[in-house]
Amino acid sequence: MLRFLNPSPESATARAVEACLRCYSTCMSAGLLPYRGVSEAWLDDELRQLLIVTAELCKVTAKYLRIGSREAIVLCDACAHVCEVCASACDARGDLSDCARDCRLCMVRSREAAQA
Repeated sequence: MLRFLNPSPESATARAVEACLRCYSTCMSAGLLPYRGVSEAWLDDELRQLLIVTAELCKVTAKYLRIGSREAIVLCDACAHVCEVCASACDARGDLSDCARDCRLCMVRSREAAQA
C-alpha cells in the first residue's frame, strides 16, 4: 500500500510536485496537439517524443516525491536534466513558450527538492 506524504505547501517537495504536475500537463498537451487536429501545430517526431517523455518523467517524479521514496532524489535530478533539454528545444521552436517556462520552473523546483 502506498502511503502519501502531506508536505507543507511551502516545502521544496510540495513546490516540486506542483511544478512537475504543471510541466506534465503543459508538455503532454503540446506533444499531443498534432493529434487533436490543430493544423498549425506541426511538430517533428523528435520534439514530439521529447515533449511526451518529459511529461511522463515529470508525472513519475511527482508521484515518487509524494510517496516519499528515496529514489525521488535520482528522479529529480533526471527530471531537471530532461526539463532543461526540453525547455531549450521549446525555445528553439519559438511557439512553445508556455512549455519552456513550465519546464524551467520544474527544473529549478526539482533541483531544490533533490537538495532538501
